[in-house]
Amino acid sequence: GIGMIVDAAQTLGMIPIDVRSLGIDILAAPGHKGLGGVLGTGILYARQEIHALLSPLWIGGTGETSDTISGNFPWHSAIESGNINVPAIAALQAGMTWKRNHQAPDYQRWIAQLLDAVADCNHIQCVGLSSPSLQDRLPIVSVVPRTAQLRKPGICQEMAMMLESMAHVECRAGFHCAGAIHPYLDTFDSGGTLRMSLGAMTQQADVDAACEGLRQLDSIL
Repeated sequence: GIGMIVDAAQTLGMIPIDVRSLGIDILAAPGHKGLGGVLGTGILYARQEIHALLSPLWIGGTGETSDTISGNFPWHSAIESGNINVPAIAALQAGMTWKRNHQAPDYQRWIAQLLDAVADCNHIQCVGLSSPSLQDRLPIVSVVPRTAQLRKPGICQEMAMMLESMAHVECRAGFHCAGAIHPYLDTFDSGGTLRMSLGAMTQQADVDAACEGLRQLDSIL
């Protein structure tokens, strides 16, 4: 059969994922996004039955089995890339524990408020809004200028700087690790999109500031 590999970079820690019921063989995700960890950490889940099938392309040394260069290491050593970053892994565990013990914010309500603010704009539109239902939507709103005339190179980066200056709201502008899709979205020439992401530490005041900032930005465009 064909194995299933899931990139859970934007979903792990934000929505429940049952690897067994979904039949996932391998799942990979960074630690610094939905899991509340620090940069440089990540998670690789592999179903136990396929451990023997995973072999690294390049083999280095390992502190546990430095008496051999055969590369025939047991599972954990087989994927060890060097000294383990123990403090970062401990921080990742702390972030995951915190999220498990705290109720997630009402993302759907905040997303609805942001989408309403975008809908009120004359010169800004949402990217990827295919359904009015918010139930399965991740807490991300991505926007671009509405017309092709406004989509000049670097406009989204300019919008991000203006939002930070006017409303003290920090957003990310760019291709968001998915540059190949932007020509199909007609957002490549504008430098990608302006993305607003909500997280566990987001407060209602932050959302209010973002909504007001969008309206101010729209009046300038």
